[in-house]
Amino acid sequence: MKAAKLLEEPAEEERLKAVVPFKEYPLADVDRAWEGEAAAQRLIRFAGGPDKDDMDFERFRSFFTIWDPQNPTNLSSYKLPHHDIIDGQPRTVFRGVVAAIAAVNGARGGVDASIEERRLAHGHLARHMREFDREPPPFAAREFMGAVEIEAMRDYHILMAEGFGLRVELKAADHLGEIERLRGAIEAISKKLDERDQFIRQAVSAEVGSAVRQLAQ
Repeated sequence: MKAAKLLEEPAEEERLKAVVPFKEYPLADVDRAWEGEAAAQRLIRFAGGPDKDDMDFERFRSFFTIWDPQNPTNLSSYKLPHHDIIDGQPRTVFRGVVAAIAAVNGARGGVDASIEERRLAHGHLARHMREFDREPPPFAAREFMGAVEIEAMRDYHILMAEGFGLRVELKAADHLGEIERLRGAIEAISKKLDERDQFIRQAVSAEVGSAVRQLAQ
């Protein structure tokens, strides 16, 4: 067994931002199917796995968008793959890039990262999209997209599907459902606060009335 490759301590800027630098790889056919989990397994093997002691994590990292510099040998530290091993070589997969940039913008529950990390990740993935001569969707800066942003993302994916003949699963309904859930929670809290205020008013009114009656005696 070869010795595990020693990893250099990440620079402070890299530690804070945790976004993988852009790296150009040959492009897969634009209509190639994307299965993230299967691709991740092939990337692990290509980097020397599955034994982590044999893996070249610097190479492995280059296939992803975001990573955790505090846990460089933890496979779950690497997020949003968009490359795959095809005919023995790493290639950039268009549908993988589309899925990753959608997650950066909040689809499928989004990704656990700060706004600045997501912004940098969006820039990384936008460069890959332009390699395929496709204009990337705008970056959604807010943690929760509003209805207008959701519709814009939905329209973008519909256009992408029509333009390339792809079957795209739209996730706008997930966002709308989350917004409705949060709105319902806010309304419930508001109702509880109204009930509390009414109770306090009644209690104060009763106490004041009692005090007035005592003074009148």
